[in-house]
Amino acid sequence: MKKLLIKIRKNILVFTLMVLLLFILLNFLLNIVFSITFRIWVYKVIVILLLLGLILGIVQIIKNHTNKILKSVIIMIVVFIIVILCLIGPLLGFFTVAILDRPEHVIYKNNKKYVAVVNSFLQVNVYYYDYINPFLRGNEVKFHEYYGKGGFDPFEEKH
Repeated sequence: MKKLLIKIRKNILVFTLMVLLLFILLNFLLNIVFSITFRIWVYKVIVILLLLGLILGIVQIIKNHTNKILKSVIIMIVVFIIVILCLIGPLLGFFTVAILDRPEHVIYKNNKKYVAVVNSFLQVNVYYYDYINPFLRGNEVKFHEYYGKGGFDPFEEKH
């Protein structure tokens, strides 16, 4: 068992995949058992760390392989994936910002602390969840507010 842990620690890609599986399991348990979920910024940090681990893991595999044919195949696959991502990257960027980006605000309403999640793609809807701590929030909508046509965040000062 100790040898397995040492091997995992030395292989960045396997370690990254284990962290991903543990995060998915923790997220599942929090949602199902405790009815809470991570705040959006935690998901963003995890995605960035996983992408970094994936890149470093692939670089480590390419660096450590002595078989030139296998190394060339891995490099070609990585270059192909990079080209595909460059072609569809702007579309993914638009999709992520326009549809999936939901700013969160910690606010007090009725003398209670809530996390307000703003969905402002086509229409502005604000969903309020219980505030647990800086990392977690409840996953049940406590109440909802509608602000009309989309494109703005009602909690920003300019609106």
